[in-house]
Parts: sequence; structure tokens; C-alpha cells
Amino acid sequence: MYENAMASQQNAMAEYWNRKAIDTNMSVAKEWQLNEAKLALAHQKMTLQEWRKEQQKTRHESIAISENGEIKRTVENAIVKVPECSCVNFQFISLVEVVSTEGDEGLYRLRLRIGQAVKVLVLDAQKMGSPTYFVRKLTEVGAVILLDRRRDRENFLVQLWSLLLSLCRERILVPTCAGWNKVQGRFRFVEEEVMLWGEMKKSAK
Repeated sequence: MYENAMASQQNAMAEYWNRKAIDTNMSVAKEWQLNEAKLALAHQKMTLQEWRKEQQKTRHESIAISENGEIKRTVENAIVKVPECSCVNFQFISLVEVVSTEGDEGLYRLRLRIGQAVKVLVLDAQKMGSPTYFVRKLTEVGAVILLDRRRDRENFLVQLWSLLLSLCRERILVPTCAGWNKVQGRFRFVEEEVMLWGEMKKSAK
């Protein structure tokens, strides 16, 4: 009887430890599966981030100006092309280079249409490499760029200025002082109310 009881107890203990080992193995296997799932998810996120970075590198932005002066922006990458859209509240009228009667250079006169009003900006060519300067001058006359990201606005302004320069075909002479000015070998009388070169320089600041 004693031997039978001991054998029964040993069998029960062996069964207990077998179940314990099975439960432990299942817990370990489950933990491994969870860890593998987490690693797979992390890898997938990293892959997606790298893919997005590569797509950004292939991103291309272009700007065009229609015959009526509308400014259109198009963005495309390897996957999708966003349709043309207007991201400004103004239309382009003209850009001319401004030169003084004494040969000074470095200014441009930009004319825009905002609603029904015509706005005139005098721009310093040396400062036009800075998008901050360009956006400040536009803001002064009520022109708005409808892009949320600063980087997008800056890229847009750089491309816009490059495009405007390519369309600049005219040069105008501005007198340096009121009264008699020598213009292209001839003397011309300038009324006092005419904007002079010095005033245009101040306006371009």
C-alpha cells in the first residue's frame, strides 16, 4: 500500500511538473511571438520612413504663369501628381528693371493685381536672394502666399522670382533729381512730383 501511494504521489508530481513545463514553454513561445511582432512592426515603420524620405527626394515642384497672369503651382513625385492650383491671392502684371539716369542699377519694379487693385513693389535685386525679404515686400501690399509650411513657401518664392526674371524684358530710366536731367544724350525736365531714384531706393528697403 505504501509503495502504491508513493508511486501515485510521484506520478502526480511528474504530471504537475510536466504541465508546468508546458505552460512555461507556451508562455515563452507567446513572448517570442510578441517580440517578433514588435520587431516586424518597428521594421515596417522604419521601412516606411525611409520610403517617404526617398519619395521626398523625387518630389518636383514647378510654377507657371498663364497669359492672364495667374500663377499656378504643380507638385509631383514618383507616385502622384497634384493638379495645378493657385496658392496666391494675386496675379502677375509685369516686371521691369529700373536704372537711374546716371547709370545706377539694382532695382526692379513689380506690378501685381490683387482683386481689382494694381499694386506696385520696388525690389532690391541684391536682397531678392532672401525669401524672407520677398515675402515681406509682398505682404506690405497685401499679397498672400497660401502655403502652410515655411519650406514650401521659400521654395515657391525662389522659383517664382526666377520665373519673373525670365519674363523681364523691359528697362526704364528713373531721374536722379528734379529739374533738368541728361537722358541718353538729351536734356529732359523732370517735375518735382515724379518719383526719383533715391525715393525708389528707399521704397525697396
